[in-house]
Amino acid sequence: MVWYRCGMKKQSGGGGADFLALASGADETFDMTDAVLGGTTANNIPKNMFRQNKSINLIELSNVETIKQAAFYESNKIKSIAFADVVTIESEAFYTARANTFISLPSCKTIGNDAFRGLNSNCSASHPLYLNLPSLEQTGSWCFSSGVLYFDTVELPKIKNIGAYTFALIKQMNVLDIGEDCTVINDRTT
Repeated sequence: MVWYRCGMKKQSGGGGADFLALASGADETFDMTDAVLGGTTANNIPKNMFRQNKSINLIELSNVETIKQAAFYESNKIKSIAFADVVTIESEAFYTARANTFISLPSCKTIGNDAFRGLNSNCSASHPLYLNLPSLEQTGSWCFSSGVLYFDTVELPKIKNIGAYTFALIKQMNVLDIGEDCTVINDRTT
Protein backbone atom coordinates (compact mmCIF):
# COMPACT_ATOMS: atom_id res chain seq x y z
CA MET A 1 0.00 0.00 0.00
CA VAL A 2 1.47 3.35 -0.98
CA TRP A 3 0.71 6.97 -0.17
CA TYR A 4 1.77 9.34 -2.92
CA ARG A 5 2.94 12.90 -2.30
CA CYS A 6 1.28 12.98 1.07
CA GLY A 7 3.87 14.78 3.15
CA MET A 8 4.43 11.92 5.62
CA LYS A 9 7.61 10.56 7.13
CA LYS A 10 8.12 7.51 9.28
CA GLN A 11 9.73 8.46 12.59
CA SER A 12 10.65 6.62 15.78
CA GLY A 13 8.82 7.46 18.95
CA GLY A 14 9.56 6.69 22.56
CA GLY A 15 10.32 3.03 23.24
CA GLY A 16 11.26 2.40 19.61
CA ALA A 17 7.66 2.52 18.33
CA ASP A 18 7.20 3.88 14.83
CA PHE A 19 4.57 6.46 14.00
CA LEU A 20 3.62 8.67 11.08
CA ALA A 21 4.31 12.38 11.22
CA LEU A 22 3.16 14.95 8.72
CA ALA A 23 6.02 16.87 7.20
CA SER A 24 4.93 20.22 5.83
CA GLY A 25 6.01 20.78 2.26
CA ALA A 26 7.26 17.23 1.77
CA ASP A 27 6.66 15.54 -1.55
CA GLU A 28 7.49 11.90 -0.96
CA THR A 29 6.18 8.42 -1.42
CA PHE A 30 5.49 6.50 1.77
CA ASP A 31 4.86 2.78 1.91
CA MET A 32 2.47 2.03 4.76
CA THR A 33 2.79 -1.75 4.48
CA ASP A 34 5.24 -1.88 7.38
CA ALA A 35 3.93 1.15 9.25
CA VAL A 36 2.70 0.89 12.80
CA LEU A 37 -0.16 3.20 13.73
CA GLY A 38 -0.99 3.54 17.40
CA GLY A 39 0.55 0.16 18.24
CA THR A 40 -1.41 -1.77 15.59
CA THR A 41 -0.64 -2.70 12.04
CA ALA A 42 -1.83 -0.35 9.32
CA ASN A 43 -5.10 -2.10 8.38
CA ASN A 44 -7.10 1.00 9.29
CA ILE A 45 -6.65 4.73 9.17
CA PRO A 46 -7.11 5.95 12.77
CA LYS A 47 -9.59 8.58 13.93
CA ASN A 48 -8.43 12.13 13.06
CA MET A 49 -5.17 10.80 11.52
CA PHE A 50 -5.07 13.35 8.67
CA ARG A 51 -7.60 15.85 9.99
CA GLN A 52 -7.26 19.21 8.19
CA ASN A 53 -4.25 17.97 6.22
CA LYS A 54 -3.17 20.43 3.56
CA SER A 55 -0.66 18.30 1.62
CA ILE A 56 -2.24 14.93 0.70
CA ASN A 57 -3.41 15.11 -2.91
CA LEU A 58 -3.72 11.50 -4.08
CA ILE A 59 -4.88 8.57 -1.98
CA GLU A 60 -4.53 5.01 -3.21
CA LEU A 61 -4.85 2.33 -0.55
CA SER A 62 -4.86 -1.43 -0.49
CA ASN A 63 -5.05 -3.76 2.52
CA VAL A 64 -6.83 -1.07 4.57
CA GLU A 65 -10.24 -2.23 5.77
CA THR A 66 -11.52 0.69 7.86
CA ILE A 67 -11.22 4.44 7.68
CA LYS A 68 -12.04 5.72 11.15
CA GLN A 69 -14.08 8.75 12.15
CA ALA A 70 -12.84 12.10 10.78
CA ALA A 71 -9.64 10.51 9.39
CA PHE A 72 -9.47 12.99 6.48
CA TYR A 73 -11.82 15.65 7.91
CA GLU A 74 -11.32 18.95 6.04
CA SER A 75 -8.34 17.64 4.02
CA ASN A 76 -8.70 20.01 1.10
CA LYS A 77 -5.97 19.07 -1.40
CA ILE A 78 -7.22 15.57 -2.33
CA LYS A 79 -7.78 15.06 -6.06
CA SER A 80 -8.91 11.43 -6.10
CA ILE A 81 -9.72 8.68 -3.65
CA ALA A 82 -9.22 5.00 -4.48
CA PHE A 83 -9.57 2.37 -1.76
CA ALA A 84 -9.37 -1.14 -3.18
CA ASP A 85 -10.06 -3.05 0.06
CA VAL A 86 -11.86 -0.62 2.38
CA VAL A 87 -15.03 -2.21 3.78
CA THR A 88 -16.09 0.50 6.27
CA ILE A 89 -15.86 4.27 6.22
CA GLU A 90 -16.90 5.75 9.55
CA SER A 91 -18.74 9.01 10.22
CA GLU A 92 -17.22 12.29 9.06
CA ALA A 93 -14.22 10.47 7.53
CA PHE A 94 -14.04 12.96 4.62
CA TYR A 95 -16.30 15.70 5.99
CA THR A 96 -15.75 18.86 3.90
CA ALA A 97 -12.70 17.30 2.22
CA ARG A 98 -12.08 17.61 -1.52
CA ALA A 99 -12.18 15.10 -4.38
CA ASN A 100 -11.93 16.49 -7.88
CA THR A 101 -12.07 13.50 -10.19
CA PHE A 102 -13.32 10.25 -8.71
CA ILE A 103 -14.18 8.22 -5.63
CA SER A 104 -13.63 4.49 -6.13
CA LEU A 105 -14.67 2.17 -3.27
CA PRO A 106 -15.20 -1.23 -4.93
CA SER A 107 -15.23 -3.26 -1.67
CA CYS A 108 -16.93 -0.76 0.64
CA LYS A 109 -20.08 -2.10 2.32
CA THR A 110 -20.82 0.61 4.89
CA ILE A 111 -20.49 4.39 4.81
CA GLY A 112 -21.26 6.21 8.06
CA ASN A 113 -23.19 9.39 8.82
CA ASP A 114 -21.74 12.54 7.23
CA ALA A 115 -18.79 10.54 5.80
CA PHE A 116 -18.53 12.68 2.64
CA ARG A 117 -20.89 15.48 3.71
CA GLY A 118 -19.88 18.86 2.39
CA LEU A 119 -17.39 17.27 -0.01
CA ASN A 120 -15.97 19.95 -2.27
CA SER A 121 -15.20 19.33 -5.90
CA ASN A 122 -14.43 21.17 -9.10
CA CYS A 123 -16.87 18.89 -10.90
CA SER A 124 -19.55 20.31 -13.16
CA ALA A 125 -22.49 19.15 -15.23
CA SER A 126 -20.13 18.52 -18.16
CA HIS A 127 -17.46 16.89 -15.93
CA PRO A 128 -19.31 15.06 -13.14
CA LEU A 129 -17.62 13.35 -10.20
CA TYR A 130 -17.21 9.61 -10.80
CA LEU A 131 -18.57 7.47 -7.96
CA ASN A 132 -17.83 3.71 -7.90
CA LEU A 133 -19.72 1.83 -5.11
CA PRO A 134 -20.55 -1.67 -6.46
CA SER A 135 -20.53 -3.41 -3.03
CA LEU A 136 -22.17 -0.73 -0.90
CA GLU A 137 -24.93 -2.12 1.35
CA GLN A 138 -25.65 0.69 3.80
CA THR A 139 -25.24 4.45 4.05
CA GLY A 140 -25.62 6.68 7.07
CA SER A 141 -27.55 9.93 7.08
CA TRP A 142 -26.23 12.86 5.03
CA CYS A 143 -23.24 10.80 3.80
CA PHE A 144 -22.95 12.43 0.33
CA SER A 145 -24.93 15.59 0.94
CA SER A 146 -23.24 18.62 -0.62
CA GLY A 147 -24.34 21.66 -2.52
CA VAL A 148 -21.55 21.44 -5.10
CA LEU A 149 -21.56 17.85 -6.40
CA TYR A 150 -22.58 16.66 -9.87
CA PHE A 151 -23.05 12.95 -10.60
CA ASP A 152 -24.07 11.44 -13.90
CA THR A 153 -25.10 7.95 -12.80
CA VAL A 154 -24.85 6.49 -9.30
CA GLU A 155 -25.23 2.72 -9.30
CA LEU A 156 -25.86 0.96 -5.98
CA PRO A 157 -26.55 -2.66 -7.02
CA LYS A 158 -26.14 -4.19 -3.53
CA ILE A 159 -27.60 -1.40 -1.38
CA LYS A 160 -29.99 -2.55 1.37
CA ASN A 161 -30.40 0.57 3.50
CA ILE A 162 -30.06 4.19 2.34
CA GLY A 163 -29.80 6.71 5.16
CA ALA A 164 -31.87 9.89 5.36
CA TYR A 165 -30.60 12.78 3.23
CA THR A 166 -27.84 10.59 1.72
CA PHE A 167 -27.78 12.59 -1.54
CA ALA A 168 -29.48 15.75 -0.28
CA LEU A 169 -28.48 19.07 -1.83
CA ILE A 170 -26.66 17.46 -4.78
CA LYS A 171 -26.55 19.85 -7.75
CA GLN A 172 -27.22 17.14 -10.32
CA MET A 173 -27.66 13.38 -10.41
CA ASN A 174 -29.11 12.09 -13.66
CA VAL A 175 -29.63 8.47 -12.57
CA LEU A 176 -29.76 6.76 -9.18
CA ASP A 177 -29.85 3.03 -9.87
CA ILE A 178 -30.82 1.03 -6.76
CA GLY A 179 -30.55 -2.78 -6.68
CA GLU A 180 -33.51 -5.03 -5.97
CA ASP A 181 -32.25 -5.96 -2.46
CA CYS A 182 -32.91 -2.47 -1.09
CA THR A 183 -35.40 -2.69 1.77
CA VAL A 184 -35.02 0.72 3.44
CA ILE A 185 -34.94 4.13 1.80
CA ASN A 186 -35.07 6.71 4.56
CA ASP A 187 -36.66 10.13 4.46
CA ARG A 188 -35.45 12.57 1.81
CA THR A 189 -32.69 10.38 0.40
CA THR A 190 -32.36 12.65 -2.64
